Amino acid sequence: AGGLEFEGGLVVASNQPSGFAGLFRDTVDLAIRDLARGGLAADVVFSANEQSFRNMELDLNGELITGSLDVKRAEAGPDMRAQLRGRQLDLDAVRALSALFLGASNAAPARLEADLELDGLKFSGIETGELATQFLIENGQLTVDTLALSGLEGLTVSGSGRLENWKTFEGGEFKLEINGTSLSSAIARINAFAPQFTLLDHLVDKPSLTRDADLKLDISSVGGEDEQPLDMRLSGTAGGATFSIVGSLPQEVSRWRDEPLNLSLRMDHSKGEIIAEQFGLATSPLADIGTLRMDFTAAGRLSSALETSL
Repeated sequence: AGGLEFEGGLVVASNQPSGFAGLFRDTVDLAIRDLARGGLAADVVFSANEQSFRNMELDLNGELITGSLDVKRAEAGPDMRAQLRGRQLDLDAVRALSALFLGASNAAPARLEADLELDGLKFSGIETGELATQFLIENGQLTVDTLALSGLEGLTVSGSGRLENWKTFEGGEFKLEINGTSLSSAIARINAFAPQFTLLDHLVDKPSLTRDADLKLDISSVGGEDEQPLDMRLSGTAGGATFSIVGSLPQEVSRWRDEPLNLSLRMDHSKGEIIAEQFGLATSPLADIGTLRMDFTAAGRLSSALETSL
């Protein structure tokens, strides 16, 4: 009456994961096609309302992940708990493989509790270094108790926070500390996201201008139905300059290019020529001018043009 159930040990290994997946699906996910080899061993429980993987060992192209994964069916959606330790985790491959063992639906879980300690993370073409985090997604709300991430475009990021709606950035706040030898790779990523915003282009090929970055980022949003903006404050040092950026952005990331935004920047440096070079200005007329403070504002849309003042 309860449907097919199974409890016991499961071992699956393949030197051709795409061929294995083809036994279950007419079409094979690209992430599985990219796997040269894959394997899974775990103590499992399969039933209509629960899938459990304990003492799990997951091998994706030689990257070994251990831990546990529990999924329970609920009226609001899947309830998932994951504890994973190990080397680099390919999220795209895990998502595709999960569809084979847990069902065809790729719907996001209604509740996700995760405890991760990994040497790296790979998703959607982005690769990071070490990751340690504990977070909970429940009823659309995201709570990050701890986050420590390295190797994200050359940066180390740590912090905590919460969002009432993690998909739209509505309500809540995050406090992050960001450190890195340079911001040039991160700026290149920003430029790829918004190519119309060319103000920082010259910093990509000159890592020394943003060297030894030590930043604090505070993001907050009131949330609600009144389209309250996302408030941001970034402060710290980079390239020897002390700076503070205050801005307001639309709550939904997908609207950042087309909706109005406002930014204001203040910078200080004991060598004014450094600030000038950071702004892409000619430095020879400003050499050895001593301490300089610069204020800059920008308003408008990234998809068209920004009004700026200096």
